[in-house]
Amino acid sequence: MVCGCSQSHAPKVPHPLAKAPSEDQIIDVRYQPERTISAPDESGKSQYWVPAGYENSGEEKLKFERASTVAPMSLDIDQPKIQLIGIAEDMAAVREMSRHLVNATRRKTLPVAKYGFGPFGVSSDLYFGHTFWDMDVWVLPTMLFLAPDAARDMAKYRLGRVGQAMKNYGPSYRGTDERGGMKFPWESSVSGKEVCVEKTKLQEHISGDVVWGLTQAEAMGLAPSGVVSQIERGVDIYYGDRSVKTGRGREIKDVTSPNEKFTGDNDLYTNLLAEWVHNGRQWKGTSTYYLPKDGQSFLNYDNDPLRDYQQAAGLLGIYPLQYPEAEKQAKVMLNRFEGGLSPNGPAMGHSIVATIWARLGQSRKAYQAWRQSWVPYMTGPNNLFSERKNVSRPYFYTGAAGALNTIIYGFAGFRIDRSPLAGAKWTKKMKSGWWLSCKPCVPAEIGKILFKGILLDSEKYDFTMSSTGEFSATKAGQKG
Repeated sequence: MVCGCSQSHAPKVPHPLAKAPSEDQIIDVRYQPERTISAPDESGKSQYWVPAGYENSGEEKLKFERASTVAPMSLDIDQPKIQLIGIAEDMAAVREMSRHLVNATRRKTLPVAKYGFGPFGVSSDLYFGHTFWDMDVWVLPTMLFLAPDAARDMAKYRLGRVGQAMKNYGPSYRGTDERGGMKFPWESSVSGKEVCVEKTKLQEHISGDVVWGLTQAEAMGLAPSGVVSQIERGVDIYYGDRSVKTGRGREIKDVTSPNEKFTGDNDLYTNLLAEWVHNGRQWKGTSTYYLPKDGQSFLNYDNDPLRDYQQAAGLLGIYPLQYPEAEKQAKVMLNRFEGGLSPNGPAMGHSIVATIWARLGQSRKAYQAWRQSWVPYMTGPNNLFSERKNVSRPYFYTGAAGALNTIIYGFAGFRIDRSPLAGAKWTKKMKSGWWLSCKPCVPAEIGKILFKGILLDSEKYDFTMSSTGEFSATKAGQKG
C-alpha cells in the first residue's frame, strides 16, 4: 500500500533489518595510501590529496591533507573487459576510465562495503567521501560488467545502512519506525545518517535510487532478493507518507530534481521511482503517482520552462528507468530537452542523451553525444576526468561511469529487465529471474566493441559486436 495506518496496538516485533552498524565500528584510519589523484599546483609541482582518517562525530567525514609525494600505485588491471576497435583516442579514453574505476572501487583501505563510494572516491576532499546517488545509478551499473565484486560491495554498503534508514524515516513521518518505513539520505555518511545541510537534501529520488541500484545487483546475483524486496516495501511506505493525494494522483511536493536548479513539485524522475517501487519494482498500466506532462510529452517537473537544465532529469525515465510510456516518447523528449542542457553541467547529461539515441538506433547522434560526455572533461597534463568543463576537479568517477554506461547499455545495447527485449541479438534469463538482453547499435566511428570475461551467473562470457552487424556471444574459452 502507498499509505497505511499506524499499528500502535500491534505487538512490537523487531524488524529483520533493523540492526545497523554499531558506532564502535567507525574507527579512525591512518595509512599511507597506495595512490591518490594528483594535479599540479600554481608552481607546477605535483600535489596529492591524501586521505588521513575518518571523523566519528559531527559530519562523519573523511579527512584529507596535502602531500607532495605518495607511494605509486599501478593503474594496470587485468586485460580491460571492454575494448573498442576504432579511433585511437576513444580506445585510450575507455581504457583509462575503466582502469581508474576498477582501482578506485576495489581499494583495500577505506573499503567500499563499509565506507561507501562518493563521486570523487578518495581522490578529493570534495564531499568528504560521502555517498550519493552517483554510486547507485551511475557507478554500480558500470561495475556489474567491469568488476562485479565492486558492485557487490556497493550493494553491501546500502544493505548495511538499512537500520539507519529506518531511523531516518521514524522522526520524519508519523513518529515511529515500527512500520518499517525507510528513508535513505541524500548525502550519506559512513553510518547512513543524513549529513547534507543544503536544499539538495530534498532530492527525494535518493531512496528510490537505492532500491534501483540494489535491484540491478539482485538481477546479476549480487544482492539477496528477499532483502531487496523488504527495502522496496520500506521505501514505498516512505514515499506514501511523503506524498499527498490530490485529484491528479499522488503528488510529491517541494523536492529538488536531479536538475539541481529546480526545487518545486512533481519531479518526473522522483515520481516515476515512487511509482516503480509502489508497483513492486515493475511498471503497470495505470499510474498512482502524478506524472507531469503537456500535449506533446512528459515534462521534467511542474512548470517546466523547457530550458537551462543542469541535467534533463525527465530523460532518466527513458534510461535508466526504462518506463515504457517514456520510451515511446523518447525521440520527442530528446528533441525538446537535449538543447536545454547547461554548457557547464556535469558530463552525465550527455551520456544519458547518447545512451537513449543508441537505443533508438541513431548511432551517429549517439556517438556525437557520447564524445561530448567525456572529451571536454578529460583535460590537463594527466588527462583526468573533471566534474565540469570549466573547473579542473578530478577524479570524477561518476562522469567516467556515465561514459562507460553508454558503451554498455547504449552501443552494446545490454538491458536488464523483467522480460527479454524484442529484437535482441542475444538474451539470457539469469538465476535471479531477471533477463539480460543485448541489442547493439555500434557507431561506424567505433567500428567494433569487445567484451571479455563478463561474469554472468558464475560463468564468463565474451561478446563481439560491430557497426556492420557482426555479433557473437560465447562462453569464455569457447569458439563462436
